[in-house]
Amino acid sequence: MRTPAIVMVFFAASCNVDPASTADGLTGFLVQFEEGQDLGQTTPLAFMDTGGVDLRILVTPVGAAFSGWVTVKAEPGEISRVAGAETSGQLVRLDLAEGEQASFTVTVVMAYSSTHIWVVDEGMTPGSALCSDGMDNDGDGLVDEMQDPGCASATDGSEEGGGGAMGVSPTVRFVNPRVADVQGGASSPLEGSAVVVDRGRLVVTAIGTDGFFVTDIDPAAPAGGPNNLFVFNYSTPWGLRECDIVTDLSGIVGEFFGYTELTFPSWTVVDPDSRVPVPTSSAECPIPSPEVLDATVVTDYWDMESLEAGLVRIVGGRIGDTFIDCDLDHDGVVAFDGPEGGCADSCSLDAECTEINTYFSYGQYAVVLDGCRGTDCQKIWAVTRHAVPDFWADHHDDEVIASLTGTLRHIEFLDPEWILEIRCADDLVVEGSPVPDHLACVPPYARGEHYDNN
Repeated sequence: MRTPAIVMVFFAASCNVDPASTADGLTGFLVQFEEGQDLGQTTPLAFMDTGGVDLRILVTPVGAAFSGWVTVKAEPGEISRVAGAETSGQLVRLDLAEGEQASFTVTVVMAYSSTHIWVVDEGMTPGSALCSDGMDNDGDGLVDEMQDPGCASATDGSEEGGGGAMGVSPTVRFVNPRVADVQGGASSPLEGSAVVVDRGRLVVTAIGTDGFFVTDIDPAAPAGGPNNLFVFNYSTPWGLRECDIVTDLSGIVGEFFGYTELTFPSWTVVDPDSRVPVPTSSAECPIPSPEVLDATVVTDYWDMESLEAGLVRIVGGRIGDTFIDCDLDHDGVVAFDGPEGGCADSCSLDAECTEINTYFSYGQYAVVLDGCRGTDCQKIWAVTRHAVPDFWADHHDDEVIASLTGTLRHIEFLDPEWILEIRCADDLVVEGSPVPDHLACVPPYARGEHYDNN
């Protein structure tokens, strides 16, 4: 039998290390995989947000015996289950002589790129959360997580520190996530992770003052989404144009009040020299047609989540007929509580109503869907002021707009939670038909422009 590959074994101190525990000679753990498993070296394993991949690992203490609890982690990724050993969540109990080996199975989800399994003696112990009970349980004069360095977290069942010994497995290779994997469901399962999106075909659908929007138009993308993503660049991305195809899109996944973003981004523009000054067809500008919103779609949370950051359109929407001022004491602020808060809440629940101070501050106003009138109507917020500053919605109350197109933003504390933000004047069509998709809000391109996003 061949000896499994070894990456490294080392000892490292951490904030919850007990220095006395290092005297026993334990220098780390040897972490290996049982032979015969597919570790994605030939063909990377699939990204899986449910179900997961089972991996059988072997753990051996190096330098001394070990008896205690260790934390098992996947980076990048998560351990959803441990089987074949005494466990408590991601904690595994080991009672091993020096050189003795334990084996157990870990199920890995949300893994991508080069993933490793870590085994760490960080001092976590299952049981009652003694690190948040307000008592000095180990008699060292320090209490709980904020004071006692022996506490690995507020849920730690002991104020005694770990030795800090650790080990890391050989590499398991997974594919990188698609846009749909980054978006996930109500919030991104990859929030806080640094990712590279290099699968799919990502077309730029809109450019904003703080970033840009992409849609994965690859036929292999999940049917029905969520295949759209907002890339938060903190400023307008110079040299990038609607219709561009980007690849190697990377950044850190974040959630802004329920709105999934890719922050601190980097990307590559595919064949920028092949741009035509003005696209003449969808082949030259493959921006997908906007999804039409109606009352049925708007009231289905998951339908709207699947469209987040994508292009959407309202046909024949009507600007609400009521603009009210809830600043009842005229101090320039609408209070969240009291009569002013009640006024604002009532307005939010009324499909016809826009609170005028919110409109002046943020530009959002109510658009009633499907030509409806009455108490059972549905609305969505629209923002047109930044793109068409001379269009004052409060001067057009109760008027029907032939077509309103834009990107769909999610702000979870609003009611309703969704905002349609137009990209440019092409998206606001008071009368007539919308501009063709391959031309709407696509500026002419002058050959000779150069672009570097680094």
